[in-house]
Amino acid sequence: MTLATVPAHAAVREGAMVATVKIIPYAVRRETVHACEEAVAGGALRVAPFRPMSVGLVVTRLPGVHESVLDRAAAAQRVRTERCGGTVAREIRCAHDEAEVAAAIGSLLDAGCAPILLIGASAIADRRDVIPAAVERAGGVVEHFGMPVDPGNLLLLGRRGDVVIVGVPGCARSLRHGGFDMVLERLAAGLRVAGTDLMAMGVGGLLHESSAWLHEPEPGTGKV
Repeated sequence: MTLATVPAHAAVREGAMVATVKIIPYAVRRETVHACEEAVAGGALRVAPFRPMSVGLVVTRLPGVHESVLDRAAAAQRVRTERCGGTVAREIRCAHDEAEVAAAIGSLLDAGCAPILLIGASAIADRRDVIPAAVERAGGVVEHFGMPVDPGNLLLLGRRGDVVIVGVPGCARSLRHGGFDMVLERLAAGLRVAGTDLMAMGVGGLLHESSAWLHEPEPGTGKV
C-alpha cells in the first residue's frame, strides 16, 4: 500500500485532497489494511485548523522614506494575516531606532497582540542590529536569526514569554510566497515554531528556482 500526501505543513483549503492511497498489486491482506489504518489513526496524518490571531505589527521608517512605501508593506501583512484567518489588531509606525521599536513592542504586548511582526526599514544585518536589539530591550529573547529558505533568509525569530516575535524579511513586502509565509502559517495553526524548526526548512526551501533547464533543446536536435 502506498500513501502520498501534500508536503508537510502545507496550507490547504477545506475540501482539498491532502492524501491518496493506492494498493499496488490490486489486493492486500486485511491485516495490512488494518495496520495502515492504525498507523494513520495514531497521528501519522492530521490537519491543524487555522486559529484566530490578533497580530501586532510594527513598521519602521528611515528619513526620506515615503509613507506610501510603509503603506504597501503594512497592507501586504494584513492580506497575509487575513489569509490565515487572523487580523492585524494594531499597527505602530516608528523610527528605525532601538528604543522606539522596543517601546512599540511593549505597547503591542500590553494590548494582548500575538504574534508580533516587525518590518524594519532596512534588512537585519546581524544580532546586534536595531530589530534584534529592540526585542531584547523589550524583555524578549532572540531565539534564532536566519533561515535556509529563499526568499526569506533574513528572518528573525524571537519571543517574550509565550508571545512569538518575528523580524520579517524584506521579501515579505511583496505577496510572493516566501519563508515568512511558512512561519506565519504554522503560527496560525497553533504549531510550534522554534529555531530547530527553521533549520529543518532547508530541504524544499529553494522556493522559486527556475525550471527553464527542463525546456532546453536536446543536444544536436534543436527540439525540446
